[in-house]
Amino acid sequence: MILAAAYFASEYLFSVELGEIPSYPSTLQIRIAKEENTTRRLSTGLPDGGCTITPQKFAEKDISPTYQASFPGSGARMTWNLVIALTGIAINDDHNHAGVGYDRVVAVKTHYPLDYGRYIEDDAKFRGAILLLRNPMTAVPSFFNFKYEDWIKFRDSNLESQLKEYQSFVTYWMEKYDSREKLLIVTYEDLIDNDEGPIAASKIAGFLGQTEGVEPISREYIPCVWHAVVKYKEVAVSDTGVNSKERGRKLLPSNPDSLRMGPTERPYNSEQLELLKTLVEGLMEKFSTDGEFVAIMSSYLETISSIEALD
Repeated sequence: MILAAAYFASEYLFSVELGEIPSYPSTLQIRIAKEENTTRRLSTGLPDGGCTITPQKFAEKDISPTYQASFPGSGARMTWNLVIALTGIAINDDHNHAGVGYDRVVAVKTHYPLDYGRYIEDDAKFRGAILLLRNPMTAVPSFFNFKYEDWIKFRDSNLESQLKEYQSFVTYWMEKYDSREKLLIVTYEDLIDNDEGPIAASKIAGFLGQTEGVEPISREYIPCVWHAVVKYKEVAVSDTGVNSKERGRKLLPSNPDSLRMGPTERPYNSEQLELLKTLVEGLMEKFSTDGEFVAIMSSYLETISSIEALD
């Protein structure tokens, strides 16, 4: 069966009723449309399965953007690329680095209310937020991307303050939008998982597709697009459009994936593991009526509890 990551003009507006998500081919061909071609159009199917990733463009008319909110080190750039690939519409950030404002973009990446983020005065025009969560045990060291010795030094001096920021960040967004019509929670852990990743991408597409003027790709092509963006290191990119040696970082023209990898080892001592547990347990208690959120935090607590302390 030939797959194509196609952008349809009218078909796609679905609620998050996922059902079966088609699997992607074991060996994908991903063709990247040349950046100078900014027309949002039907993409072409590739032999033996695969999809075409087309360049981003600004919306043709004003739309209500969605916040893409994440604690630093939680996959913000990866999600940025995925949102573009799913919708074909450009993204900006809360500092307006693109210099185009927020009227013609599908989402705005933000770390607010942390110091890394910025409050947007036009907040009322936003329709809601995608809250990207990651276990704080891995999010903190991933953001700082230190060598082992540097991580130990930073951890011992700053972990407590970082966990307070994590708590502040999560609390802000959970309280800002207490309706699931306006808040979609997605975890980094799900996004990178081979089974859960395409499902998470489908949720993102469905949530964004509820915005007037946003028409994501048909759901049957989402697994291919997810694999192209999130698993770019595994993708065999067609020589048409982008040379195979250039794959990965140029998967979406003008929007390279984050270069942050984080340390491969993230040791904590027993006191610090207790701090992590206390943070997660406190958030679970604070939002105890939100079953989805509690389930996520419970999985984080289980992971933290399984780690052996290195004192």
